[in-house]
Amino acid sequence: MTKIRRENKVVRYLIIVLALILALLYVINPDTRVPVVINLIFLGISFVVYSSKEYQDDLIGINPKRFFLYAFFGLLAGGAFVLATAFIPGLSIGYPILPNSVSESLRGFFVNFVSPLTETILFLGAIFAFLHNFDTKRKYTLWIIVGVSIFFALFHIGAYVAGFYEYPSFTDAFGAVSANISAFLVAFIFNMIVASIMVYTPMKDLVFGFFFHFVPNATTFFLSAVTFVFHLPLIR
Repeated sequence: MTKIRRENKVVRYLIIVLALILALLYVINPDTRVPVVINLIFLGISFVVYSSKEYQDDLIGINPKRFFLYAFFGLLAGGAFVLATAFIPGLSIGYPILPNSVSESLRGFFVNFVSPLTETILFLGAIFAFLHNFDTKRKYTLWIIVGVSIFFALFHIGAYVAGFYEYPSFTDAFGAVSANISAFLVAFIFNMIVASIMVYTPMKDLVFGFFFHFVPNATTFFLSAVTFVFHLPLIR
């Protein structure tokens, strides 16, 4: 019987610590309960997969000994991606929507740290392993990367389009989604790039995926804060 790999145990410990932090926020700060619950669901699903011996050979874990190496290349690749979106027409990085009741300091905590962590663990970890488990030849085929990226992009349409079911008509709601097609494309391309690098290069570690994800989120958060504080025109 396959044992739980050391790199996957590290991810399980990280999930537990993050879940405890979020549970504490749920208790002491009711305004954060919506994003807390969503992220706790993500972590719960991921914990089940990372605890399953069936998926151990399919999972991407964390190697603490190479943390700084993966972090450095993740920051480098994330910065390159942000620059690319600035110069390629039609591509732009959106700002994830959170309830207005969430304070600005906690908003930054969720957007810059919690979301990149939970999404990296869920999409590039749990869902990736789930799909890879269907590959009987045990090879990293392109359809797995495409499948994970579609899930990632579909989730981010919901993250960027608020109140879909609250629009007065389906036409208005559909128009709101259509206006965010670029967000879907950017999220899809983003995850395709991250997953491909993690699969086909030595950067096979969730630390790389997290820091790659951290850079675009932190960049949009910083630009949004600067725009608001200094009353500047909207920054693309």
